[in-house]
Amino acid sequence: YAVMSDMLKADITGQVNLQDLTAGFANQIAKHLPLFIRQKPTADLDFDYSLQLSESPVLHYLTSADFYLNSPVKLYGTLCSSSSTMTATLDAPSVTYNGQAYDNISLACSSTPSQLKVHAIANSLKESYDDELPSESMTLDVTADVHSNRVASDIYLNTNGRNNIAIHLLPTVQFKDSIGKTKTDIELRPSHAVINDTTWTVSPSSIELYGKDIVCHNVRFANNSNSYLNIDGKATSDPEDALVVDLKDVEIKYILSLIDFDAVRFAGKTSGTITMNNVMAGDNPDLSARISVKNLTIQEGPLGDAEIKARWDSEINGIVVDGRMVDLYAVQESLTGNERSMTGVTTVSGWISPAKNDMKLDIDTRNTNAAFLHGFLGGVFKEINGHVSGPISVIGPLNDVNIVGKAVPNLNLRLRATNVPYHIEGDTISLQPYLFDFRNISLFDRFGHESVLNGRVTHKNMKNFKYDFDVKLHELLAYDEKEFNSDKFLATVFADGSLSISGSDGHPLYVKAQITPT
Repeated sequence: YAVMSDMLKADITGQVNLQDLTAGFANQIAKHLPLFIRQKPTADLDFDYSLQLSESPVLHYLTSADFYLNSPVKLYGTLCSSSSTMTATLDAPSVTYNGQAYDNISLACSSTPSQLKVHAIANSLKESYDDELPSESMTLDVTADVHSNRVASDIYLNTNGRNNIAIHLLPTVQFKDSIGKTKTDIELRPSHAVINDTTWTVSPSSIELYGKDIVCHNVRFANNSNSYLNIDGKATSDPEDALVVDLKDVEIKYILSLIDFDAVRFAGKTSGTITMNNVMAGDNPDLSARISVKNLTIQEGPLGDAEIKARWDSEINGIVVDGRMVDLYAVQESLTGNERSMTGVTTVSGWISPAKNDMKLDIDTRNTNAAFLHGFLGGVFKEINGHVSGPISVIGPLNDVNIVGKAVPNLNLRLRATNVPYHIEGDTISLQPYLFDFRNISLFDRFGHESVLNGRVTHKNMKNFKYDFDVKLHELLAYDEKEFNSDKFLATVFADGSLSISGSDGHPLYVKAQITPT
């Protein structure tokens, strides 16, 4: 048999009955998965086949799937019913599905009376044209041995880009008939996963699937620093059943990386328990969590130790969060060089809804360590030390995060352009969507001379910071160097006049000064 067209080229040679063709392939699979496929009688079949499928408008009349064949797809192999053998090889060099390109897709399948072997590989690349975002690639490699309703597989997934993840899983799946329903027992053999820079081991464990119910038996991921994540219990529609997740010293940035949230950089060791009831009860699961985070940081600035409670809220289709952070740290008194102890207390309440791509977290800062401001102002200032008070909110959507509110800082900070330290105290910084507004902020040097700072910091999703500051100088310490070398000269300069600073992250600052030494 032969078919020739722009869309399909096919050639089948040997002993074949087209009416039995589909049943012949199904019978080979049914020998190894009889729970799902019943064998049907056919005539004797013994043939070779080769097919080539090319992109054609006709394809899209036959299916509603969103795909495009960038190059022809080839399928070839053999089938012999008398020896119960079959081979099949699929080569798809480039296919676009739902807007994502997949390359070098291959599937090799061979069946004998004793087992069915499958090997599949797929790759994808999503190129980035944004300097802030890396390109992302993915490789999936799966092998499986199938016999007697049992699938022993080897799964390898590797992703590179914003997160570098290499997961190697070794599940063995046994399908059983249980009172007319399929029961699936999954045994996880020892394996490992690498998430960014941390290696996790997967301990021997098991999972049962029956209908919509899922039962986990100590599914455990642990790393070499004694951190672990353990999942145990039942995910059902029975409110008495619970699925429990125990965490011990799991780095919070790994959790956030898996949900692809990086607008604000958090870090810290997370421990605690997450309990889920009614997991399979439609849109009304019951989730509660009590976790602690040691050495929580935001934008690399410490906030102290945190105690956090969370619960599921069906109205927002997300998680309601309440937390409290306490930080004992040393802070400089003005620009004297003397230090004193300070206790910062930061509370947070609000909600996060990945389903709605939205969030709103209300944060009350009371003498909160100001080191986190390096993440927002580091392009212009360095050595930021002090504390911040006032109400602020972190609002969504999740892919376009903003911080809004009023912040009253008490800060020491050093201007990068001149390396001179200054002090800010008591004035209010207005945090608006895409904008931090500095208006009539008093700026003091170490001699107590006061000048006025105005300016704005703009951003997009808490990235791509741009700076524009103006300082009206009045006998302000504008230059102060105690050493002389090829890069700078020894001098102490007080000045009247104006100083303008503008620029953006990753680029040199532009400084314009019109000053008169006093």
